[in-house]
Amino acid sequence: MSVSLIKPHRAKRNFFFVLVLFLFLLPIKTKFVEASVVVSTSFNQVVQGAELIFEGRVLSKETRPSPINGMPFTYFTFQVNEVIKGYHEYPTIEIGFMGGQVGDLILNVSDMRMPSVSERGIYFVETLSEQQVHPLVGWQQGHYIILTNQASGLDLVIPVEEFAGKSELEMNYAPELEGFKQNISRIMEAAPGHQRELYWDLHEVLIRGEPSAYSLFGASWPGATATIYSTGGDSNATYDSAFVEALNNWNNLSNFVFVDASGYKNPCANPNNYGPPWFSGYSFRSDYCGTAFGGSTLAVNLLWISGSTIAQAGTVFNDAWSWDVHSGSGSNIDFRRVATHEVGHALGLGHDNTYSALMNTTY
Repeated sequence: MSVSLIKPHRAKRNFFFVLVLFLFLLPIKTKFVEASVVVSTSFNQVVQGAELIFEGRVLSKETRPSPINGMPFTYFTFQVNEVIKGYHEYPTIEIGFMGGQVGDLILNVSDMRMPSVSERGIYFVETLSEQQVHPLVGWQQGHYIILTNQASGLDLVIPVEEFAGKSELEMNYAPELEGFKQNISRIMEAAPGHQRELYWDLHEVLIRGEPSAYSLFGASWPGATATIYSTGGDSNATYDSAFVEALNNWNNLSNFVFVDASGYKNPCANPNNYGPPWFSGYSFRSDYCGTAFGGSTLAVNLLWISGSTIAQAGTVFNDAWSWDVHSGSGSNIDFRRVATHEVGHALGLGHDNTYSALMNTTY
């Protein structure tokens, strides 16, 4: 395979295997969770990368097949209260997130943290011109929740990944809504090449609880093994071998076994159209099963679930990035580490926001 080097990039952080020692605790049946790999972006980059930024409220949602590729998408209708950046003339807007149930099977896309009906927030939409796996800049990095402090009556802004489980005392450290929007305006007005970070890091400001080693959630494989095809279509032996190493990393540290089957199976195949038996595989692609990756996405893992049983797992790597296989701090994205992270989702692991965690959402 010749992996496209369209967009060279130096990784901002390396994954470390600090969590793998905990994996002997895994039960034989693994469960579905949501987490994936996107590039960590600053708030400046989130603002600059958004075509549309708006404050709004989620009115409703509906899951239906995408008119582009037939995959399940969940479409949310938002009430648009204020356009902060870009142009949108209507009082509502519909935005689609890949995943959901159409027919007998549920498609769960890794790290797809969708909005909730009735939530109020600020949303950084990457583009309005094409369908993407996740429509927000940097996935959850472009998703903020607005809530009202009951004591002060002030509206506060919380990153969606920091929202769950926070006490009202902890919420007091969050910025006020008007100051948050003013920071966005200042970033937009800053001269190119002279921009500075005008927004404080909420990940540091908000109080964190103790990080978990891993999380488990959802459906399980029907047994203690799962077969995954380790030939990545137009990949080469170097990447295929690294993918097998990723499988074996988890085989050596858990009670679950991934069985390596040499050969290629399309990870984008829709199991509603065939089987069982179903199959699992990986590939490099310029899009995610006919849907645009978005500018910050390295790879996406998806699980198809039938009832409470995982039927199929697949991983697609974004070939717009510069990939390599290395054990140090090379300038290209380390395929083996990202593959190990994605296979962890297929095993049943969720994300952990500890900075150096292998299962951290961002690279």
